[in-house]
Amino acid sequence: MADTLDRLTLTPGEILAGKYSVERVLGEGGMGVVVAAMHIELGERVAVKFLHPDAVENEEVAQRFVREARAAVKIKNEHVARVIDVGRMDNGSPYMVMEYLEGHDLSAEKQSGELPIEDAVDYVIQACDAMAEAHAGGIVHRDLKPANLFLIERADGSGLVKVLDFGISKVIQPDTSSFSLTKTATAMGSPLYMSPEQMRSAKTVDHRTDVWSLGVILYELLTKHTPFTGNSLPELCAAILAEAPRDLNEFRKGVPEGLVQVISKCLERDPTRRHQNVSELATALAPYAPNRSRPLIERIQKVLARAGMASEAEIPVNVSLVDVPPVPESQTIPFVEGARTNAAWTESAATDPKKKSPWPWVGAAAGALLLFGGGALMFGGGSSRAASDAPPARDPSVAPAPSPAPTPSPAPTTVEAAPRVEPSALALPPPGPSGTPSAEPKKPNVERPGAKPEAKPETKPEPKPETKPEPTGKPKNPLDIGLK
Repeated sequence: MADTLDRLTLTPGEILAGKYSVERVLGEGGMGVVVAAMHIELGERVAVKFLHPDAVENEEVAQRFVREARAAVKIKNEHVARVIDVGRMDNGSPYMVMEYLEGHDLSAEKQSGELPIEDAVDYVIQACDAMAEAHAGGIVHRDLKPANLFLIERADGSGLVKVLDFGISKVIQPDTSSFSLTKTATAMGSPLYMSPEQMRSAKTVDHRTDVWSLGVILYELLTKHTPFTGNSLPELCAAILAEAPRDLNEFRKGVPEGLVQVISKCLERDPTRRHQNVSELATALAPYAPNRSRPLIERIQKVLARAGMASEAEIPVNVSLVDVPPVPESQTIPFVEGARTNAAWTESAATDPKKKSPWPWVGAAAGALLLFGGGALMFGGGSSRAASDAPPARDPSVAPAPSPAPTPSPAPTTVEAAPRVEPSALALPPPGPSGTPSAEPKKPNVERPGAKPEAKPETKPEPKPETKPEPTGKPKNPLDIGLK
């Protein structure tokens, strides 16, 4: 790595542009070198990209390097590595300052274990989100591959993909300063991920060449293999131009057939038969993506719809890879006649003072019947309704006998209607000499809750009971009107 810095005429600790302190080499490619540096004033680590010394002499390559910075800075997306600054060193070599990323590119996934299907699909959808803004701005990447998809970790631990290296990107509507760069017919890009039309002519491709590359990337993330191969570059190119892709199931079992078809559509040689944009691709991947990918798919649709390149469509929900708990069989509780009635009567017998009886009129009806029986006791029956309804006379010299308190009993399962009570049945034996009834009054039947009260039948005249002479020395009852 020290040799690389020597070739760049840089030394560790050297101050670049008066504010970046060079630290170490992060990586090296065919045309450039990336080193880590520290922003002196902010105390923030950054990544600085340089061109190789032999590439600096190629003016077209140098201009393309600057155009990469211009293209990247136009894409305001979290899935594109952010460009902070550009400039030139004293020897005229251009440099680009980018955000510092800690992680690894997706090419390292080949050395790891089998990548879960949901994660592989999610990484490609994140790349689609970056390319949606690029394509909406008229920029085609033309060099998408796992090495240019950098994976970092978010604060919550989830993976975040950053698209790198727009160095050979194509501007579909170039300005005059970049026109000379688009007239070359040189094939540019990585052959394993290049579309057939890009192999024929790089200058005539559009955004559908990136759709092809994304399909190859997803294939490789799932299987650790590429769909086309060859022992040499001519063999590889011939396979891409004429042969069918290798069967994905040959390298990995259990991939949903629908997902295999989505990848196969990306690899159609005729661009008109592919997914026509990354929005269509992302929507097709939705059934195999985790739920966290859904907002990205909606955003991709809106970005391209606003640019007039796609229309928004309904996003399928992932149900094939999510564990859905089994729905328990419905249980029907049989209705038991009288079950609610039994519970209500039990509740009414509770001793808790805070609980109220659900049928307060039951007690009132029972009290009225007891009062009616007491009247019959005092008057010994009557010949008219007025007499039977009149309050009983109380002897001031005799203390009234306490009425027996009704004892609640559990209601039967089926509550039958109480029989009609004739007024005569409520008459009690005449009082004994002490003024108390000779027998305990009969408890009246209580009608079931909710039953309508029946109309009282007309009373029939009954024979007058034998009257006893009133004891002397006691005042006559003023309520005695001769009905005895």
